[in-house]
Amino acid sequence: MTAADPGAAGPAPGTTVGAVLPTPVPLPTAGSTPAPTAGSTGASTAGSTGASTGGVSAAGTAGGTAVEPGTTAVEVLIVDDQRPFRTIARTVVGMVGGWRVAAEAETGEQAVAEALRIRPAVVLMDINLPGISGIEATRRILAAAPDTRIVLLSTYALDDLPSDAADCGAVAYVNKEDLTPARLRALRPTG
Repeated sequence: MTAADPGAAGPAPGTTVGAVLPTPVPLPTAGSTPAPTAGSTGASTAGSTGASTGGVSAAGTAGGTAVEPGTTAVEVLIVDDQRPFRTIARTVVGMVGGWRVAAEAETGEQAVAEALRIRPAVVLMDINLPGISGIEATRRILAAAPDTRIVLLSTYALDDLPSDAADCGAVAYVNKEDLTPARLRALRPTG
């Protein structure tokens, strides 16, 4: 939902306003035709500017929401070479109850190293990364930690995903514009 123009008329006080959020898109299997998705334009300005500073940052600064007693936090690794998008993703993860950012990485190689070090439940993986791609990093992580749930992220429309995205083992693809707390909740690991 976007902020309304201050001069524009909005809903009357007390009016309930709802929004329909699209669900995460499962990756198509090899040889299948991907289903169209609503709201995926394939263009995004999030993370398109900003300099990369290099390195991997631990989650001490990432924050997160409280975890209910008796439950374990869902640890998340954010992988993107653009600092502005990592900041956005960190904010979105922090809005999901019981989820917390455990670490961040900027390259595919860093993603593999961090995933094997911290063993996150979920990895939010950009497809286009310096070094090895997010798709190859996904394969390497899943070879060593098959229970990790990896979500591919990019600005691609579903129809424009690289052909090897479908068989890399990721559980879903989410356009960066569509990364929301509701989308992440739908991907919560079970067990």
